[in-house]
Amino acid sequence: MKTSAGNGRRPLGVVLLAALVIIDAVLIGALLLNSRNGPAGEAGPIPTFTPLPDPTSTTSETPSPSATGAVSSDAEAPVAFVAALSATQAWRATAGSCTAGSAVIEQTSDGGATWSPVDTTAFAPKTVLSLTVTDGTMSVLGGVGEDCTPQLWSASALARSAMPPWTQVARGADAVPYVTPGASTVKLSAGSADSPCTSPVRGLASGTTDVVACAAEFATKTGSAGWVTVEAPGLIDLALTDTGYLLAASRVQNCDGVAIQSVNAPLTARSFPSLVGCAPATDLVAGGTVLATTGNAVWLTSNDKTLVSADGGATW
Repeated sequence: MKTSAGNGRRPLGVVLLAALVIIDAVLIGALLLNSRNGPAGEAGPIPTFTPLPDPTSTTSETPSPSATGAVSSDAEAPVAFVAALSATQAWRATAGSCTAGSAVIEQTSDGGATWSPVDTTAFAPKTVLSLTVTDGTMSVLGGVGEDCTPQLWSASALARSAMPPWTQVARGADAVPYVTPGASTVKLSAGSADSPCTSPVRGLASGTTDVVACAAEFATKTGSAGWVTVEAPGLIDLALTDTGYLLAASRVQNCDGVAIQSVNAPLTARSFPSLVGCAPATDLVAGGTVLATTGNAVWLTSNDKTLVSADGGATW
C-alpha cells in the first residue's frame, strides 16, 4: 500500500505551528511586563498598610482643640487668679499644689503683653487661694509651710516691684473667702457654710455679702440669710463691680466668643444676666479663663492670652 508524503508530514507541521504560537505568547508577555514595571533595575513602590485598630484596646486619641479656640465647657475648679489695678497693671497667680508644684505669681504693666515673676520667697506659697488688689494693696491668701496652712500676706501694688516688701496679716486669713475644689463647704468672710452647688468655682466677698460662682449659676449670702441663686448658663468666671457682678460665659446666644454679662446687686428672684459685650474666644479655655475688673477696665485672661476692655467689657 502506498502512503501519501503530504499526510506523513502534517503532524510535524502542527507541532511546529503550536510551538511558534507559544514562543510568541511568551515574548509578548515579557514585553508587557517589562513596560509595566518601568526600566530594568528600577524598583517599584513598596506597598504600605494601615493596621486596623485593636478592638480590645482601651486607649483613645485626645481630641484636638477647636480651631476657633472657643471655650468648650462650663466652669471648672480655678487654676488661675487675676487682680487688676488699672487697664495696664495687674497680677496673676497659678493655683499651685500642697504636694506637687508651688504657686507662681506674676505681674504686668503693659496690659498683659508681657508678664514677669514676683519674688515671694518671704512666705513661699505652695498654693494660692485668693488674689486681690484693694486700695493700692495686693493681698495673697496662700498655703504656706509644710502643712500648707492658709496665711494672708500683703504688699504695695503701687511700687511695681519684682521684689515687694511682703507683710503677713495676722489672723487675716479668717476673713478671706475662697473655695476648695471638690469640697462640700466653702470658706466665707465669716466662718464656713455648705456650698450652694456641687462644683464651686470662685469665692469672693462684697462688703458683708459672700459670692460663690458655680457651673451654670452663682449665689450670694449675706450674714445668716440663706443663699440667693441666679442661673447663669455657660458660666466661666465671675468678678465684682461697683453695681454688682460681671460674668464671663460661653455658648451664649448672639455671641460667638466669650459673653460678658452683668447682674445688678442685690439679687432677686428675677435677676438674670444681661449681655454687655462679646470678647473673642481665641486661645481661651474653660477652667483656666479668669475675669477681673477695676473701674471700667475688664481683664479676661487664659494662660498666655490676655484681653483688656476699657469700657466695662462692651468692646475688646
